[in-house]
Amino acid sequence: MGDVSYKTGFFLAYQLLDALYNADETASADSAQVFGEWCESNYAAISGQSGLDILYAPLAQLLEARKTGKATTAREYNALREPLVDLISAWMGKMKVTLYLKPDMPSRAALCVNDDVKPVTISNDYSEIPDTDENSIHVTLTLEPEDLDDSAMKIDVNITSQELFARAKFCFPMDSFDYDRLYLSGKLQSLSTNRNDTSILLGGSFYAMVGLKESIMPRPAVNLAVNAQDPFFTFLSMKNALKVCKKIDTIVIAGGYYFWHTDMSDNPSDYYRSVLTRTNYPVLKKLHNYEGDIMPQMKRSRFDPFLENIFDLSRVYEKEHKRTAIRLSILEYFNTEFNVRPVNGMLRYSFREQSDDVNDKAAETRAKAHNRNYNNSHLESNIEDFSDFLAQMEKKSVRVVVLIPPVTKFYAKHSAPELRESLHEMLEPVIKSHALTFVDLFDSPDFDLEDFQDYDHLNDAGAVKLSKLVAGIIN
Repeated sequence: MGDVSYKTGFFLAYQLLDALYNADETASADSAQVFGEWCESNYAAISGQSGLDILYAPLAQLLEARKTGKATTAREYNALREPLVDLISAWMGKMKVTLYLKPDMPSRAALCVNDDVKPVTISNDYSEIPDTDENSIHVTLTLEPEDLDDSAMKIDVNITSQELFARAKFCFPMDSFDYDRLYLSGKLQSLSTNRNDTSILLGGSFYAMVGLKESIMPRPAVNLAVNAQDPFFTFLSMKNALKVCKKIDTIVIAGGYYFWHTDMSDNPSDYYRSVLTRTNYPVLKKLHNYEGDIMPQMKRSRFDPFLENIFDLSRVYEKEHKRTAIRLSILEYFNTEFNVRPVNGMLRYSFREQSDDVNDKAAETRAKAHNRNYNNSHLESNIEDFSDFLAQMEKKSVRVVVLIPPVTKFYAKHSAPELRESLHEMLEPVIKSHALTFVDLFDSPDFDLEDFQDYDHLNDAGAVKLSKLVAGIIN
């Protein structure tokens, strides 16, 4: 490597990447200047390195702009991310990285250390660690922050297990599909363990998720509803629940008219494809009519070429996911720990503060999106599946309640009458031939605008009101 300190350049580049990831404009500008000056001083010796040629030109421009006082944008700095990752990855190959662990640390498998990394076990005072040099990076992993004392000069990076998890979360942030998968799996698993006294199952579409509270039901209840479920997956999740919990004697299915016309596995949108393959499939092991690609359960947001050279960050976060699922098994879908209920639901504003004209137009757009689900072929197959489901429930002496939740007057005005009429028509013979309680609250006068967080979803107060009503029906 000659006289060039690749190690210095490596850590300067890593510092800049971290500042960019954290969207810290001041730190990004300062780190870019320091790294840019290092590149200028060493460019003759390091030119041609992977990623550096692509990186150097925009970095030099930003450095010159800062010298002359010219304004720069966050977008210009963020353009450095990808070539920085490539450069850091290339420089990792020029140095020997060694992970040092104390004897009381968990196993390498528990720490998710990569298979090709050979950790070195050391004494408690770090005395066995050799001096670091330009060809090596010494990393220590500890359970808690530690005072490195005289050993600080031997250690390049000290990271705690909590910091490691934070970086894994940073690279693989939890999104709504992760959350729904963990919530659903946690609830289903709890029915055979800590919540095996459950006698009431709640489920259905988003309406059931926001509108039915477990805690208000007259007997122990579990709500399996997550985002964007259709009848097929609702029935499937409930059948899975009944396999492991024999005390369930009542089922409540809540969904709008369009819910019964929906098969999200038939030519799914990108959103439905994510629901199918990232939320439903990992838990329920079915895709219904979908035959396309299965997306990764966790979506990567960022790369950390340094730590990912040592640890499998995706596995680190998966372990935390399992703990999250256990915690979610006893929580409502909306909770203060993981998922606070949005004040305005799907809206960025309080619709009650808008004019009727604004609300009418916005609700029309929402309702028309649901009206597109009008499709009698899907309705027919869903009702057939429902009839089979009811027959199975009758054999198990399980009572079924079907609920059409309330909506605001703004939404109701634009909902296609065909959705309602065809559903009622298809359900009529089912109601006559099966022990089914059907309650249509679509335009119920018992709910007013103060009960809603947006045009067709209840807020917390509305959910309390609906849950009390359902509890009364069950009783």
